[in-house]
Amino acid sequence: MVLVATTVFNEYGYPFELAVQKLCEMGVKAVELGGYGDLFTSVKYWKLLKQVAEEYEIKIVGVYVPNNVGNPLRYISKSFTSGSDEWVNKLRSCLEMCNEIGASFLTILDGILPDGFEQEKAWRWLVETIRKGAMIAEENRILIVDEFHIDMFTGNLETAPRLIDDVESNYFKACLDLSHADLITDGNPEKFIITLGNRIGHVHLTDCDGTKWRITQPTHLPIGMGRIDINHCIQTIKKMGYNGHWSLCLYGFPFPEWGISNSLKALKQLSL
Repeated sequence: MVLVATTVFNEYGYPFELAVQKLCEMGVKAVELGGYGDLFTSVKYWKLLKQVAEEYEIKIVGVYVPNNVGNPLRYISKSFTSGSDEWVNKLRSCLEMCNEIGASFLTILDGILPDGFEQEKAWRWLVETIRKGAMIAEENRILIVDEFHIDMFTGNLETAPRLIDDVESNYFKACLDLSHADLITDGNPEKFIITLGNRIGHVHLTDCDGTKWRITQPTHLPIGMGRIDINHCIQTIKKMGYNGHWSLCLYGFPFPEWGISNSLKALKQLSL
């Protein structure tokens, strides 16, 4: 099933109800909620969010981790000195809310390593922290997927698969974003796909022209408007045994409705 990540609407100020209305008009049936979750701090708000989506016959299948949870490396300085599990505790609340609305996966970023931290110590802490999060995810039957961003701590061909392997949980896998894969491999996203192999737990579909629009953020372009051979990548991902959801992710693209509409048409031609 092709989902649409709502981050592109939130980035340009669309209220949630307007975003799902626009998606409904395009025939979209499911979304990966991104950019709105940090606005809703109570279970009641999350339930109402689900209700609004359902009134437009749209299901919230996945959630992008809200900013008020953030990435684990944001908390590393405090955790080293106090031994706190602040990220894990915030993640627990987020996963419980995801469960309330019926989401099956949560997309996270592991983050940028702050200056001054020895990499191997930071690695051990990150693995232990995500492993704790994965245990809570298993309790809630929600898959955590890590979107490996260019320029982040684990955003390269060596450390991305290593992190999945070291955490050792069926509830922690990779979120493969084609635009990040394109930049990580200097224009050869298939190489990243093959490197991840059966570690892929979710896919973000987006095209790219090899540039960035923000630090750690490739320029996300509508399908067929960049340099990525989208069809070839999709077929390679399938050969790796992937049979999960596909999210159209146009975060940062300044013409959301036009970009989504044209991308959905392109993906339909590719039998997605």
